[in-house]
Amino acid sequence: MSEEAGVKSKAVLDFIAAPGGWTAASSGLADREWENVKPLFDGLGREKFNLGRATIEFYDERNPALLPDADREYLTRLVARRTTEAEEEDRLFYETHSDELREDRKLKSMWDKFVFGAPQETPDFLAGLVACLEGFSWDMPSTSRRLIISCESRYKKDFRDLNVDAGLYFARRYRGLRALFGRGVEWQVGELFDFPNLVESWTAKRQALKLNRSEARSALQLKFYVELQVETVAGATERYTNQFIWRFNPQWVSNEFAQDWARLAAHPLVLCRANREPTNTKAAAQSIDLWNVRTLMAAYDRDRGSFVAAYKPTNDLTLLWHANLNDARIRGYVTEQSASLLAREFDAFASRYEAAVHDFMEQGLASPELERQLEAYGALLELLCAEAKGDRNRQLLLRPVLQIGTVAVEGGRPTAIVAPWHPLRMAAMARKACRVADLVRHLLSAPEVQFGDSRLFFRDLQEELRHPYYPEVALGWQAVQAEVLALTDVVGDYSLHESPVAIDDGADDTNENPAESADRIVELIQRYLSLQPHERANLSVVLYNCDSSRLPLAVVDKLGSLQQDDEEARCQVVLRHRDPKQLRRLYEQIVEASDGDGDTFVASETTRDFMARLRIGIMADQAPPPDPRDGRPEDIVFSQDVIARHARLEWYPVAASPIDPAWLNPAQWSRRRPASTGDMKSVAYLLLSRSARRRLGIPCCRSYVLPG
Repeated sequence: MSEEAGVKSKAVLDFIAAPGGWTAASSGLADREWENVKPLFDGLGREKFNLGRATIEFYDERNPALLPDADREYLTRLVARRTTEAEEEDRLFYETHSDELREDRKLKSMWDKFVFGAPQETPDFLAGLVACLEGFSWDMPSTSRRLIISCESRYKKDFRDLNVDAGLYFARRYRGLRALFGRGVEWQVGELFDFPNLVESWTAKRQALKLNRSEARSALQLKFYVELQVETVAGATERYTNQFIWRFNPQWVSNEFAQDWARLAAHPLVLCRANREPTNTKAAAQSIDLWNVRTLMAAYDRDRGSFVAAYKPTNDLTLLWHANLNDARIRGYVTEQSASLLAREFDAFASRYEAAVHDFMEQGLASPELERQLEAYGALLELLCAEAKGDRNRQLLLRPVLQIGTVAVEGGRPTAIVAPWHPLRMAAMARKACRVADLVRHLLSAPEVQFGDSRLFFRDLQEELRHPYYPEVALGWQAVQAEVLALTDVVGDYSLHESPVAIDDGADDTNENPAESADRIVELIQRYLSLQPHERANLSVVLYNCDSSRLPLAVVDKLGSLQQDDEEARCQVVLRHRDPKQLRRLYEQIVEASDGDGDTFVASETTRDFMARLRIGIMADQAPPPDPRDGRPEDIVFSQDVIARHARLEWYPVAASPIDPAWLNPAQWSRRRPASTGDMKSVAYLLLSRSARRRLGIPCCRSYVLPG
């Protein structure tokens, strides 16, 4: 042992043997280099990977001329360095040899993590880009800024390794961003946005190349690097780099997006239906889940998650609507003049809608037709409400128009899935992209950018991008009876809409995404433990009247990730319900819900992870009341949707000033109606109380579900 190492070892041993508080041993340890004593506090472990040594071995197996002597000396120094943060020479080596390092995927990934930090993962490209922008410094005065977006996979060989469904989805969904972002953004992504043409070229060859449909993790993701180049007032050039991973999941309902849109381009106005799979692979009852295509039945003419079937004249909404208009005219439901006006307005909308569907495949999000078709759609709805009054007219003329882009899920209570080709949803997709593009152009062109709280701004923007914007409500039908359906879950640009109120028998199972509720529960638990840290060793949480089997599992999962490194944490999650039948049903669903690993929540004390220190209990409500002298039996009790069990659907007139449709952002507004003192009712709006200058179908919903 060298003299220096002996001094370091003695300082550590003295610190361990010293009593608590600030001592001479503590002062001696504080004088040492942080990188040398950091393992003492982070946990000692065997070093499994040395980046410098692995890089040297990588080049030793290849042409030695690829690594100049100066770079080899740098790697030798890197082997001996004990650092967790990259320096300027590290970034310089990475930029020089990044293309060569791509030959070893693991080594390239370790270099990325060393230089840029751990990448953020997201299923939405725009949200990932916004997350990268958050990490840049925008308050520095500059003469010019330039943004470079590059993809690690940019050559044809790289795209061959990409899952074909993932590549088609990305190219279809995000085409047009290059035009929206303008000249201030440089795209180094190769032929990524032309991936459909690559697929056609591969399949057109004499010996057709086998398309990659692997579901391996590496085949379902794209890594992007976002670099900001800043020309300072002093004339210097500074660079900031961040990275994120866009991930695709073939089990989500968005898997069939590209194939459905291709069929839709041939016949845009078609009726879309889906069938729910009543039972899962374990013969247990299940509900619709957009995150799992297995909850949807595979029809004879399409795969699971596909909503656009092979064309049939009986599903052509254009033919159906004109036939219904002719029937209404013959029966005298509408006058000749009204029928002529309605036919002309419908044809104008159909033309705009067809152009938008076609342009989305060619121009993508930059197509102006995405906004124009919405204007035509609003004009058609307003004319229908004015000229086609009465129940029969609503059934014949209004219902088919409201079914455009709305997938009716057959079987069970009325349920609908709003697809990306809904007129309102297409405009929402374009407006989200335009908002991010406007922000990027402003950040790059403004001489000086000032934020009140940049972190809060970018985090809020990411949350808003997860919201589908509109429509927030849809209509479902039981025979000819319409029912308002509220938004319950979102995956990509697909949204699930179900009844906002429960039926009397109490057999409803909520399909809402439990992630948000689980986040709020864990957030409150963290605040509670910060105030009472001694409860960390014996925390007890109760979920009362919980109807969702997914919520307890989500809470357990988030608690596990939160307390993974805290060996003192002990937690018990208890499920209680006032209805014993519902409690038994909840228990069965929790046991039988998982189609994957059945041992997900089974752990032993030898694993030393948090799951070994967490207990899940299910307790009937008939348990004897605790003795008040023993103190509180539980720490925190959460009650899920107690008011919603007794809620009913009502319509409230709201005085809302119209705003510009381009700035209509439903995610920014609260849904809770302010309550005054003594008010005994809690009201939650199902849709934004403010509206655009064109009401876009809200009167149509009212005319369907309200009498008169």
